Amino acid sequence: MTGDLLPQRPLLCRIPLLPGESLWSYLTRLAAANGYDSLSLLTRLCHQRLAPLHLHPRHLLEPQHAATFAVLAALGGLTPRELANASVHYFARAPLWAERGSSSLSLADGAPLPLLDARLRSKYLWREHEVRFCPECLQQAAYHRLAWTLKEVGGCLEHRRLLRDRCPNCAAQVSVQDVVRGQCRKCRADLAAAMPDDVLTPFDVFAQQTIRSWWGLAGPAPTDMDGSLPDQPAPILHQLFELVQDAIRAATAVGPTVLDRYNVQLQAFKALADWPTGFGNFLRGRLEQQVRIWSYYSGCDFSGPVHLRDDSPFGFWICGLQDRPGFGFVQEAVDRFLVANNIRVESGCRRTRLLIEADAELQRIARPLAEKGLERMARVLESMGEDDPESDGAVAGD
Repeated sequence: MTGDLLPQRPLLCRIPLLPGESLWSYLTRLAAANGYDSLSLLTRLCHQRLAPLHLHPRHLLEPQHAATFAVLAALGGLTPRELANASVHYFARAPLWAERGSSSLSLADGAPLPLLDARLRSKYLWREHEVRFCPECLQQAAYHRLAWTLKEVGGCLEHRRLLRDRCPNCAAQVSVQDVVRGQCRKCRADLAAAMPDDVLTPFDVFAQQTIRSWWGLAGPAPTDMDGSLPDQPAPILHQLFELVQDAIRAATAVGPTVLDRYNVQLQAFKALADWPTGFGNFLRGRLEQQVRIWSYYSGCDFSGPVHLRDDSPFGFWICGLQDRPGFGFVQEAVDRFLVANNIRVESGCRRTRLLIEADAELQRIARPLAEKGLERMARVLESMGEDDPESDGAVAGD
């Protein structure tokens, strides 16, 4: 297909692809090196080459055709494979997608290139106008790293710092072009000056390295430290990681900042670490949350055995994972938790219920909330009585 292209002439100024650089960053630097104010002129140039094949370079930053890679490679003097490895399609061959089939295309070297579909790109990757960056990395060299594209990558392993996403001066959202220039497009502030105060702990580094390994960005994290994960394939661990994150977000009001998002990921990773103790701690937290909700809205102080339904937020973790493929190790951890917390699962003809005999800590949590719940219900009933004309008449007659 690429053989039908018009003869290629490289751009006057060609630049190397820097270590770990994203395709977005490379094309932005290539355009700037040749005097183009933006990528639009480079896009127009590519369109002249791709028009005979009826291809439009609207996916210049995320190429979908071998011909697009061939044109970009010819313009910059690189190989299509080098550019493909810098594109978002690099993540299509990540270990966590090992069991997932994907469409692919064949590059000039004859080897296939798996393509990351649009749904996965939208779910897991930042767009080019909302990227993360490490200020200390920009001090070394101002360009955008491919790893920063991932929403699940929250820290820099080299400098042990959280990534940033805003201008340190005006708090504007940062784009790839801003990162390459090293300054905010809005106020011209130096992005390398956005030095965060937070420092990643050894456990943070372990979590970030493990997540990167799932995405094919790093080797496996060391297993000789406290907090090792269950011996399961990356796709299964990542599924559980996502389920725990969803539960945390559903239970708490998560703020919009980088730190807020990072803390959710870290809490979720702790549920997988030191298995099964970490997961047991996570389940205990969900149970205590359920007790708080049940006590307040039902006036229940958990002084005696209480039934909870399996469709409650806590019940999902006890009854909702039994038939999920590959989750047998999770069910073993759940069974341990049930025994340790004196919880019985009772299956009826219509639904499964959880019989909970609360320990002293759960009762301590429940009692004050139950009292508040009863007071709330009393006020509601009282207000309903005040609104009832017949009730008012009865009181007056008395």
